[in-house]
Amino acid sequence: MKPRSFWYNEEEMVFQETGSKNRHHMSADGFSLIELLVVMGVTVILSTIMIAYNSTSRQQIAYSVERVKLAQVINRAKARTMNAFEPLIDTCGYGVRFTYTSPQKYELVRYDAISTSTPCTFSNFQVKADGVVESYLLPTGLSIGAVAGNSNLIGQLAFVPPDPKTYLVDGSGNTLLPSGYVNLSAAGGSVSGTITVSTAGLITY
Repeated sequence: MKPRSFWYNEEEMVFQETGSKNRHHMSADGFSLIELLVVMGVTVILSTIMIAYNSTSRQQIAYSVERVKLAQVINRAKARTMNAFEPLIDTCGYGVRFTYTSPQKYELVRYDAISTSTPCTFSNFQVKADGVVESYLLPTGLSIGAVAGNSNLIGQLAFVPPDPKTYLVDGSGNTLLPSGYVNLSAAGGSVSGTITVSTAGLITY
């Protein structure tokens, strides 16, 4: 058998080793321009989606909180009327009045009789200087107002004991029957809903 021969070429080995190192160095050098553009594009799209989502979520949370708070204020006015009724004082009852012009707000108020010799009807109501019990400015991004085609927007509502009887009037003092409402909405109309009060005192939202 012919013996096998081995040879060593130092220059070739050096060249192969150097080339291998260079190829490794190039692969670890970084992303290509196209890869960077793709990553940046995806990042921008995801950021836009998250910003829009967070903004909408904040509006929905603020709307939900304010809607419940407004309903609670109306319920507190009703509860105060039931608990504070004394026939010998000039307080007719409690209620809520709404301000639709800027700055928009709603207030829990005490209605006193203009004349103690006249029965407590809405035409005999007044809110004295100390009659505002609680006042709430609407948060930025939320508004109250009417719904197109529905004219029963509540300007003021009042509860008069002992039942209590519920009075609903619009901004001009006209009686609303059989119910009135307040529409609460977020900026841009992303979310909206109504709080309705009937003349029977039923509050729905």
